[in-house]
Amino acid sequence: MSINVSNAVSWARDIAPSHYMLEIESFSSLTKMLTENGTQFFKSKIFEASGYKWTFSLYPNGDGDGKGHISVSLCIEDTDALPLSWEIYTDLKFLIFDHKRDKYSIFQGGVVNRFHRLKPECGIAKLVPRDVFDDATNGYLVTNKCVFGVEVLVLDSKFTRECLSPAVKVDKTFTWKVLEYSKLNSQARYSDKFTAGSLIWKLRLDPLGDSKSYGENLAVYLMLDPQNICSRMLVYFMLRIRNQKSGKHKEMQLCRCFAPGPLGWGSSVFMSLTELRDSSKGFLVNDCIIIEALINNVATVTS
Repeated sequence: MSINVSNAVSWARDIAPSHYMLEIESFSSLTKMLTENGTQFFKSKIFEASGYKWTFSLYPNGDGDGKGHISVSLCIEDTDALPLSWEIYTDLKFLIFDHKRDKYSIFQGGVVNRFHRLKPECGIAKLVPRDVFDDATNGYLVTNKCVFGVEVLVLDSKFTRECLSPAVKVDKTFTWKVLEYSKLNSQARYSDKFTAGSLIWKLRLDPLGDSKSYGENLAVYLMLDPQNICSRMLVYFMLRIRNQKSGKHKEMQLCRCFAPGPLGWGSSVFMSLTELRDSSKGFLVNDCIIIEALINNVATVTS
């Protein structure tokens, strides 16, 4: 059976293989026996790893396009109990013991291996060139002895799924006039509710800043009202404090995911209180500030 052709990447570690190890006391004897019997590979007994049954195959003279290399593969066994459309994704590690350095060299094909009914076997055709493997100075084959191993990590496919719908253009602006600003204390203030993109929103103002910037900055946030049925929304929006004397408004554009609840998106340092209170700047006029929220686009995120 053919196996994947891949240039394996490798590194070394002290720990032995977790799932299967093959100790060969005479590699030349194994190679001769396979050749004389017209067999390309040695196949292991069935072993269990990550909840499934497997066999390991070693091709001393290579398999397919891996001619002139050591080839290895892993085959899933006893699949009759699995659904007809079964698929198993794995992270495979093949190992060779380095006698010279007393470490295990680890080889991976650099891809996630997908096992299924039509492809029950995966591996690396060009694990190590035979001339490199046969050279005792490299530590893989010493006094005709070598050790191979394999580890199988099955990747859990029980992932969390979200679906992002196409964005809907809204272009809705809500204006909130906050009167008698100088009389406000540190308590958060909320605007009236407003509708944009079939959703209910409100603004939050911390007149003297929140806990991160208390006494130094004005904090402004856009919030999705808990009345909304949707779980999450991706929103492109702008928050603005209008300059009532010129067009040089204080603005912030954001693209964030909202969920109904007490949290919103904005900034705890939207504007310094020093700048706000400076009458020459034009943001605080007749003890009134004007806050606006422009909701540009909205996309639904469903699970």
